Amino acid sequence: MSNMNFIRSSLIIFANTLKKTFEFKNRSNRKEFINFFLLWFLIEFILSQLNLNIVNILNISFLIVSQALAVRRLHDINISGLYILLFIPIIFITFSNNYIFTCIGIFMGLGFNLILFFLKGTSGTNKYGEEPVN
Repeated sequence: MSNMNFIRSSLIIFANTLKKTFEFKNRSNRKEFINFFLLWFLIEFILSQLNLNIVNILNISFLIVSQALAVRRLHDINISGLYILLFIPIIFITFSNNYIFTCIGIFMGLGFNLILFFLKGTSGTNKYGEEPVN
């Protein structure tokens, strides 16, 4: 029974994250960030195994949602969301035709996401808003 509660709560968190696609204010905690990425990769894996062409369209929407989520996650650790602009070149590097640049871009993006996965947010209220509720 607890597995069903976990799945249900994960889907609710995922849906709430999608609802906040264009919200670049406030804060998002680690639970929301990790939950979104794990479920997104699961969905993408399943769709890619079914050889559906919709995966590329979903990747573009994922980029938009993940950027807003990363800005809110930066706010949670009391850092300006404008720092996300530093990672725009990583997107272009990752999709270059050069294998070395592609690898560098992937590792830089992965490193950034791992930092956001593991850094604990600011306790209580910070300049970006109230502490997110679990």
